[in-house]
Amino acid sequence: MESDWILHLLTEKAQNREIAIKGCEGQEKELEQLITQRFHQSSINYYTAQKSKVNNQNTFSFSSYGESRKSQYLVIASHEKYNEAEWKMLETWGCREFDDFLWLNHYPINAMDIAGDEGFSPGGYGNKASIRSDGIKIYFIGICSEVEIGSHVKWPKALTMKIGSNVRIKIGNGVSLGKSNIIVNKGGSINIAEGCSLLSARIFVNQDSELIIGKKSTLQDGRIRTGRNSRIIVGEDCMFSWATTLLAHDGHMIYDVAAEKCLNNTKGERNESIVIGNHVWIGGETVILPNTRIGSGTICGYRSLVKGRYPNNCVIAGSPARVVKKDIAWTRTNISEDFSEYWNLKDEYRRVTETNGLS
Repeated sequence: MESDWILHLLTEKAQNREIAIKGCEGQEKELEQLITQRFHQSSINYYTAQKSKVNNQNTFSFSSYGESRKSQYLVIASHEKYNEAEWKMLETWGCREFDDFLWLNHYPINAMDIAGDEGFSPGGYGNKASIRSDGIKIYFIGICSEVEIGSHVKWPKALTMKIGSNVRIKIGNGVSLGKSNIIVNKGGSINIAEGCSLLSARIFVNQDSELIIGKKSTLQDGRIRTGRNSRIIVGEDCMFSWATTLLAHDGHMIYDVAAEKCLNNTKGERNESIVIGNHVWIGGETVILPNTRIGSGTICGYRSLVKGRYPNNCVIAGSPARVVKKDIAWTRTNISEDFSEYWNLKDEYRRVTETNGLS
């Protein structure tokens, strides 16, 4: 989607000009490949503000681009942050946004300003927003991202999100984010379904990764962190206590020296690193590690270290966690005068444990 939008704009605007890149050779391989293949360019000129990178052969000083602007269309690569002084320099040379240059990490665009704009005007850089709550502070700084915010969403006053390219953010009706902090990197996606309450979550969705949280799930305090190309799925009506952690990747490369291979490389297809079923209770200070599946209706005991596959409707505890009790069900109440709370549970949450795997 991102490359299609770039291709469409360059085809329309560059016309007979060669396409140059602000940046250094090799930093933006996908963009370079797009230009050389789709526009049949045998080579690319690069412009940079880093004097040490200038060789006057294929990499030139950015200050010299003004002399080439009529024969070259400039794309400012996504690793180049928006720089107001350089933007004004382009304007001083007579360059116009979109007509003569494309800055992939552009000036911040308030999502509220383009909410409901179905026209996909070029000024929105292909971004789209649908927002039905007040106080939402989201700014587009990349291209082809989408934001959908439902009604009655409680947005933290201190939370301002700046999202790059190809990001998807969907927050359902009635979600409360408390004092949460959320970061979604390029190509990342977050979907928080209606009725969720995250009192103090620190969420980091890594590049090309996805976080899904089902309806009416709650979290008191904790961290959720995906790895690259990974997916965390939390089911409906889950309950996370304080200081919990979901970690979908080790964070750094780990190698098998004898086999000479990497054990945890996440480059490639997106994998479901953590999957938590419906109505799961995660006890305080519990840590859930990569490649974990937890069945619906299960309880993770206090300070558990959870990694592996665990069935439905059981209690797991320990480090590493193991099944300590089967055939259980639980409710959010902490005291009851009768057994009515049990019968009020959905049938799917009152099941015997299936020992042959997840359910």
